[in-house]
Amino acid sequence: MTEVHFRLARDEPGDAKAFRALSNSLYARKIDERYYRWQFFDCPHAPLLMTGWAGERMVAAYGVHVISSGVEVAGMSLDIMIADDHQGCGLIAPLAQAAIDEARRRGALRLAVIGNARARDAMSRRLGWKTWQVLADWTRLTAGTDSAPAEPVARPPPASLAPGARTFYPRDEATLAWRTEQSPRYDYTWLRAGPPEAPQGWSVIKLFRDPVSGEGFGDIVGLFLSQVGGSPEPILQATLAWLDAQNVGQAAFYPAGLAENAAAKALGFTASRRERYLCGEGDAPPGLNIGMLDVDVY
Repeated sequence: MTEVHFRLARDEPGDAKAFRALSNSLYARKIDERYYRWQFFDCPHAPLLMTGWAGERMVAAYGVHVISSGVEVAGMSLDIMIADDHQGCGLIAPLAQAAIDEARRRGALRLAVIGNARARDAMSRRLGWKTWQVLADWTRLTAGTDSAPAEPVARPPPASLAPGARTFYPRDEATLAWRTEQSPRYDYTWLRAGPPEAPQGWSVIKLFRDPVSGEGFGDIVGLFLSQVGGSPEPILQATLAWLDAQNVGQAAFYPAGLAENAAAKALGFTASRRERYLCGEGDAPPGLNIGMLDVDVY
């Protein structure tokens, strides 16, 4: 087998094309070069992509966002890929170590990843990482929601959003603009619950439709209160009503924090069996919550 050498990805067409080819060879959800630039060069959180090359072909990739949450600087690992014909050859450990070393140089104190059971087992076996949380999307049908529907709006200014539970990615202006307005992969919609002069809060959603049946599915990726101490339940309820009005039959949600967890239960959401695992170095940071705005792998 051709020797594999590692280097940081570059913001140039050749690297973007090679990354696209690797990702599209492994996953049904296809990407283009816009995703490469958005994720690893336009992200506000010190992005990097360590790559492995066999000759002129990219055969491995390991991305990291170095994120300052206000409590500590941590790295979120993402887009970890090994080409089919190079899997089982011991690439993951040196690839991950090269990426981690670079993340350390950029200030990360520890690393984390959200992945499936295979990723969890690989990180545990190769890097000694621990499982911090088991994540599952909570789902329910949208019909039967007793609420006035939320209304689509422009993204509110950060000053309008009350501080919520601490999440991996901060909910600041740069992050919200990057994730919800600039993404080449998904179209997001901001919704307001309550009247313009006294909103209860806002939600962010993205929609999917089955191309054959037309059946709709909605991901509620974030909830934002208008005041500290408010309840997320009416925001979640108004969002369900809006989805129902769009003929979107089912909603999914990752509760971030105890208040969102309680609201989801009160409204009849139930956890699915589609589990993902938040794994990282050392013990889990206290008070850390994960929502869909933090998750690229569902």
